[in-house]
Amino acid sequence: MVISPGNVTSPRADKIRGDLAKGMSLDPAAMTAGIPLGRVGVPSDIAEMVGFLVSDRGAWITGSNFLIDGGEAPFVI
Repeated sequence: MVISPGNVTSPRADKIRGDLAKGMSLDPAAMTAGIPLGRVGVPSDIAEMVGFLVSDRGAWITGSNFLIDGGEAPFVI
């Protein structure tokens, strides 16, 4: 199984987003404007999926990629 996280807040990731916004003369909020759910993820967003997958409730799941990004990545069929 694979967990593919999107933008998640952390001190380092926040600094990178801020530096990128500054380099492109953008408001830092613009760096997350493309996230349909309207916010950067938090570590618990990812941890909840990990907890589910390692629990008995996820015991029948195999060979899957879980994209946890608030809808940021385009959906491709």
